[in-house]
Amino acid sequence: MQKGERWHINLKDSERDNVYHVTSEGSPMIHYFFKGTGEEIKGVQPSKSERGARSVQGEVHTKRSFDDLPEEVQDFVRENWASILG
Repeated sequence: MQKGERWHINLKDSERDNVYHVTSEGSPMIHYFFKGTGEEIKGVQPSKSERGARSVQGEVHTKRSFDDLPEEVQDFVRENWASILG
């Protein structure tokens, strides 16, 4: 939980090798795509099929790059990668 928001990291079911996402569990859920681990995480744009038909809900883009995450969430994931995934 960061600033009252719940988040989770998804490490499977990606069509691309080593591409994962962090999800904001709000409504709507927003997925932030990245590759790499720990301090080496780099944001990537979701592919067309990862975006899917519902990548915009209302005016909210729900499939984004990790770089669009709030900076404190990016820092938390990078700095705590080993303990998060234990």
